[in-house]
Amino acid sequence: MGDIRINRVKKSLSEGKATMVLGGLQTPETIDFLGQFGFDGMWIDTEHSPNDFDMVAQMCRACNLWDVAPFVRVSANQHWIINRTFDVGAVGVIVPHSNTVEDVKAAVNAAKYWPKGQRGSSSTRHSFGVDKDYYNKANEQTMVVALIEEYRAIKNLKELTKVEGVDVFLIGPGDLSHTMGLPGQGSHPKVQAAVDEAIDIIVSSGKVAGATGASGSIADLYKKGVRFFFPNWQPWLGQKAKEYMAEF
Repeated sequence: MGDIRINRVKKSLSEGKATMVLGGLQTPETIDFLGQFGFDGMWIDTEHSPNDFDMVAQMCRACNLWDVAPFVRVSANQHWIINRTFDVGAVGVIVPHSNTVEDVKAAVNAAKYWPKGQRGSSSTRHSFGVDKDYYNKANEQTMVVALIEEYRAIKNLKELTKVEGVDVFLIGPGDLSHTMGLPGQGSHPKVQAAVDEAIDIIVSSGKVAGATGASGSIADLYKKGVRFFFPNWQPWLGQKAKEYMAEF
């Protein structure tokens, strides 16, 4: 018998360190390969991908091989989806369109066992080998990441940060640009000003701010207070592919 797996992302944040959850076109085999490079977590997508629960389970297992924390962006903020996502192996859920207090409260309620929420009790993968007190330990390790990706979410952000149980408020400039009437212009000065406003509100509240963390932006975002970074590996591959083809 042993103990529950430690969520590396949550551990790093609790120690005041920055942490990185790597996104991109993930498969079990891709995670098998990328796990060797020391990322704290992997971003598994179900909102903009064909991944079903069985595939999510396989990717979570691949994460476990490298002691990498599996985070899943759920397709919708629905109790049964969040509940089942944790059951198949996730330790964190990334909840899209977290716009209102009711939205984030619902996400926490689905993610946490009693008395912190109403997640259905079950002997899931992470309970195997845990000798005692699994439910309280699970509540300590699981995480809720609220995606702030609409302008109205920023307007509500001071109230959102007061909700207990949300670990990270992650700002998504892509959808944000659309709701600001600037579709596809995540780097537009007005969008970036809104991102900075959101970071300031989150950090001032004492909560963890998250950002996409494109290459070249890390130091600046860290100075602003961001501690949760979500980069995408595909631009790295694309850049190296261009360099290689130029050499060829």
